[in-house]
Amino acid sequence: MTAEIIFEPDVIVSEQAQERKKRFRENKQQNGLTDKNITLSKTTNIYFDDQGEIVCVTKDPEFPIDETWNTHEFTSQEMTALKNRSFSEFLVVKNDSGYQIKPRKSHQERSLSQEIKFQEVTIAPTWDTDLTELEMTMSKDQLTLQITPKGLEYLEKYKDSNYQIKNQKVLSVYITLKKNPHYLIHDLKVPLTDFLSGELVVVELDQDYTAYSIYTKPLFDYCARV
Repeated sequence: MTAEIIFEPDVIVSEQAQERKKRFRENKQQNGLTDKNITLSKTTNIYFDDQGEIVCVTKDPEFPIDETWNTHEFTSQEMTALKNRSFSEFLVVKNDSGYQIKPRKSHQERSLSQEIKFQEVTIAPTWDTDLTELEMTMSKDQLTLQITPKGLEYLEKYKDSNYQIKNQKVLSVYITLKKNPHYLIHDLKVPLTDFLSGELVVVELDQDYTAYSIYTKPLFDYCARV
């Protein structure tokens, strides 16, 4: 197997990765976000993230889908709204009757989906600190996550399910306005398997978010900000 060398001599990309990248670009051009003239039908799959952003529209049944994406079987009538329009003009929203495709309002805030059950990661937790399973520390340019021995013990309970907790393989972390989970500033995802080593997990940030709040999906019962 040959591989393409990029950036540095010791960094290589396999043929499989190159093919995945090529297919993603081709799909985006032919069946996705850049093509307003895509023919929408029952075979069209629409994928969206937790904020309702449409991230992929494809007819390719073998297209490599990100495991964090959501999907829903929309009716032909519902998809009519997307015809001859840029998909970026729409959001997928959750209501009592299910998912709906709605036009994006120019003044609409980027907010967490209403279906998400989330918890604030507080600096002063209300529980005994010995129960803490995951600690998060925010600096001006990094978010660090440290699993505790208690957290590792909890994570190992899910070994037989490949460390999938509540049908999730990644921990979603949301940075929002102070005490305002309905106004999302930045979000990131950390695979749960990254915590298995017990080492510190470091995520580089593009700006200083120290004045903001942190929320997360409750995969761990006891997360603290330190």
